[in-house]
Amino acid sequence: MNIAYTLDWRGNSSGGVAFKVRDQLEAWSRLGNQVKILNICLTGSEIPEGNFEIVRFEYNSKFGRLISRWKAFRHILRDNSTDIYYRRYGLFLPFEILAMFLKPHVIELNTNNSFYYRQRGYIPWMWHKIQQKVVGQACLAGCTVTDEIQKLHENIYARLATFSNGINLTNRSQRNFSIMGRDRFVFLAGDNFSWNGFSKLESIASNLQNSDFYIVGNTKYDSSLANVFFVKYLKDQELRNFLATCTFGISTLALENTGLTEAAPLKNRTYLYHGLPIVGSSIDGGFKKNDDFFFQVKFDQSSNITNISELKDFCEDWRTKAIEAHHIDQIDINGIESQRVEFFKALSKKGK
Repeated sequence: MNIAYTLDWRGNSSGGVAFKVRDQLEAWSRLGNQVKILNICLTGSEIPEGNFEIVRFEYNSKFGRLISRWKAFRHILRDNSTDIYYRRYGLFLPFEILAMFLKPHVIELNTNNSFYYRQRGYIPWMWHKIQQKVVGQACLAGCTVTDEIQKLHENIYARLATFSNGINLTNRSQRNFSIMGRDRFVFLAGDNFSWNGFSKLESIASNLQNSDFYIVGNTKYDSSLANVFFVKYLKDQELRNFLATCTFGISTLALENTGLTEAAPLKNRTYLYHGLPIVGSSIDGGFKKNDDFFFQVKFDQSSNITNISELKDFCEDWRTKAIEAHHIDQIDINGIESQRVEFFKALSKKGK
């Protein structure tokens, strides 16, 4: 099967999304498919290379981005060999939506988009409201990362399937158990999102004063607590070295601000890839079994923890316990992407 992933990406080339896409493409390739990516990218944000073809449309300005998106559209129109085009949901230009009517597309849906675009402003939210049903009509199907997100889109897409975010279980890292002393919790923050839940992080930190908490990313959060620290954005080997010194990862703590109760955060996959047990406050849709490495903190309406003793027991239990492959085989990217490709094949046979 010939699969093309169209990625319009301005984020960091070493961030979670970039590596997730690369791992998806490599999994599709290992399954015997012909795979390529149409990488519309700000110079410096290129997708990491892998065992797949890369067609880049680079730009350095807003106008340049428009031109690059037009060139990618022209490429799609001229390409008669691709069976499925795959693309993350975003704010599309009219000619990109036209391409979805003309060529077989599947859209990936990662969140409650109505909430997300409302946060970005009135104009993005209005464009999302105008386009989402048209996109749903234009595409063959949508792929969601949780069952809850699938339910949000049932009246928009004729066909939907849920596949959680996965990780490559090979070449996993393991945290350094020889480092003793205070526990080190890490929170990978992408931006100043309302669903980060930093006030809840402070609640955890105030209850675990013999532990240190590190917020890593392109965000600045000033805490009055002596055991909460901000670390600049780390990438590649810097991030790997830092995570090797940590004891636990902290997941999204205020997902309810998005109107959701479950998600599949990429930060969770990063933690698990580096051997870190996770503390979070919402359900991860990818963990259906063997999830004792994930502790769900419960808060009252004032962000006070209501199960602190259980949290302390979890930390004691998992402080020096390794996360093995069998713990996380449910999010093995090879198994998840094999199911997704079978979904693609069924769609290709049926057509619209």
